Amino acid sequence: LVDGGRSAQELNLADFLATDVPTADGDLCAFVVPLLFGDAQREVVLASFHGDTAGLASTPVVSAVRRAASAKKLPLIFGLDANTHQRKDPSGNTKHVDEFLTDFSSGDEPLSHSWEGTDTSKWLTTFNARTFLQPQLNKAVRYEERATSKLSDCNPKDFILFSTSTFEVEARAVKDNTGKLEYVEGMDFPTLTFPSDHAIVNATLRLRSSM
Repeated sequence: LVDGGRSAQELNLADFLATDVPTADGDLCAFVVPLLFGDAQREVVLASFHGDTAGLASTPVVSAVRRAASAKKLPLIFGLDANTHQRKDPSGNTKHVDEFLTDFSSGDEPLSHSWEGTDTSKWLTTFNARTFLQPQLNKAVRYEERATSKLSDCNPKDFILFSTSTFEVEARAVKDNTGKLEYVEGMDFPTLTFPSDHAIVNATLRLRSSM
């Protein structure tokens, strides 16, 4: 933030987000924030969203924030738990990750993401399953099947999105499920030392050289 400059202002999304999109208080926030890039100050929309379990709200929410940012002619950086799923549901009851990628990267003012490559199985940010030590045994998963069972939550759910017209990736996204700046593949979490059921995702963005 710029010392002594303009303060952050909440972005009004009322005219852009349909009332039937399933969001709860605290799920979505977006602010116009003055940031300092080198010696230059620039306003940017910073947004975050916690998606519904099925992930079906993620596309309309991202689209609404995109339109609101575009109306102010401002670039966007958006961190979100999109709750997208690795397995494609034939009934369409959950949001498949590939569909979400297509949604936010098309249309006016497209967004990009900070993950490396195109293999979404390497983007997993959740890894957990129910044991048999709970009453809903129909949802329990055997230990050796927790990485492959359709009942497990092993999905690429978390994203850092940004306006491609303004930003580019300097350092691709890395994950952390330990709190020690490292990610242990195949480890169930949360744990006693890492209380979140989603991995931390961080990346470094920079202004495009032409900006």
